[in-house]
Parts: sequence; structure tokens; C-alpha cells
Amino acid sequence: MFALTKVQFKPSGALVSMVVRNDIIAVALDNNHVLRIDLSNPAEIEGTAPPATTRAAPALCASI
Repeated sequence: MFALTKVQFKPSGALVSMVVRNDIIAVALDNNHVLRIDLSNPAEIEGTAPPATTRAAPALCASI
């Protein structure tokens, strides 16, 4: 059912969470990157990067 093999993989951050389903691994890293690895083609790793910069929304003040 399972087979273990060694691979060369060096993530860009520390591993926070990992989910495996239907031969796809989703990896969440501490630097807010999410990686998707299709085990039928592990050489191609898809990923998302966090937005470059985001401005904080202004605080809303309600006067009573």
C-alpha cells in the first residue's frame, strides 16, 4: 500500500502542517508558503507565496 523512497527536497521554511490525499501532498511552511506536490510527478512542485506587503486596515471607531 505504501512505499518509502528518499527524495531531495529542501523547503524554504520549517514544516508547519502536511496533508496527503490521492497522491497529492500539501505542505504548509512557517513562512506562509503552501506547496503542492503531485506524487505522480514529484519533480514539479507548485507553490504559493504570501503577498509582498499588505497594509493593515484602519481601525474602525464607533462613537456612542
